[in-house]
Amino acid sequence: MMIKPEDISIGITVFIDILGFGNRIAKIETVTEIQSIYKELWHVQKQFYYKPTEKIISHINKLYNKKVLAFSDCLVIHIPLKSKATQSEGDFDPLMSEFLSLAYSQAACVLDSIFLRGGIDIGWWYSDQDIIISKSLLQAYHLEQSISVPVIAITNDVFEYFSNHPHRKWYAPEVDPLSIFRKGIVDNKEIIFLDYMTICLEGLDWRYSKEQVERYNNANKEERQRIINEGYQYNIDYWLKKHGNNIRNAYNATENDKIKSKYSWLATYHNNIAELFTDNEEAFIELK
Repeated sequence: MMIKPEDISIGITVFIDILGFGNRIAKIETVTEIQSIYKELWHVQKQFYYKPTEKIISHINKLYNKKVLAFSDCLVIHIPLKSKATQSEGDFDPLMSEFLSLAYSQAACVLDSIFLRGGIDIGWWYSDQDIIISKSLLQAYHLEQSISVPVIAITNDVFEYFSNHPHRKWYAPEVDPLSIFRKGIVDNKEIIFLDYMTICLEGLDWRYSKEQVERYNNANKEERQRIINEGYQYNIDYWLKKHGNNIRNAYNATENDKIKSKYSWLATYHNNIAELFTDNEEAFIELK
């Protein structure tokens, strides 16, 4: 078979390691245990929008020509720069929205106590049925392997591509789309990663119960604003408590100091972001 230039896709490639799955798979002895891993792997894959039941999301995936593949303890995602979604408006906004989608998917997994570590690169990708050849996949994998903490990092090439993209100039500095990325220090080395906590907290709704919405509907203008403000804070604090508890539980579940250090780093990230959104002491983590 002759590979043609048009068979090569240039795009964003994501490699995600599902932490702890490798050790669990290595210890499997029964079909029941395989079934358990399968269900969890399918759940994670579904979070990243693989063949979703929602028609609108399925339609969006087709427009982007998005692929989400699952292998034992990892996911591989590829999103081409050129697709039906980018034909009319270019690749900046559609792909920035895909980064947001990745952040929401990661957060959903963490809230289910499934921690992920990943790398994202930009480059070429070729696939034919069950064969994949890709420099961007290789680079994304190497990045994931080089960091020790549960975040999804991006290569310098990804950051430079979007940082220097001409469509970035359409946005004012205070609404810079690249604010979804955060810099951090891991093992004395700077990394750039998806700031999934800030993305999710800023995207929370104010509604949390039928009773609250009913009070809103019966309230005057001033009271309605108070209900909205309180609702936002309630949901922020609830999200942070759950996120923090899952980090604490993962930290306490291991005796391995190396693994503990990963969750200690994540706890620091959690607390740094929490300071920006709340003064509720229950939303912060203290690991012992």
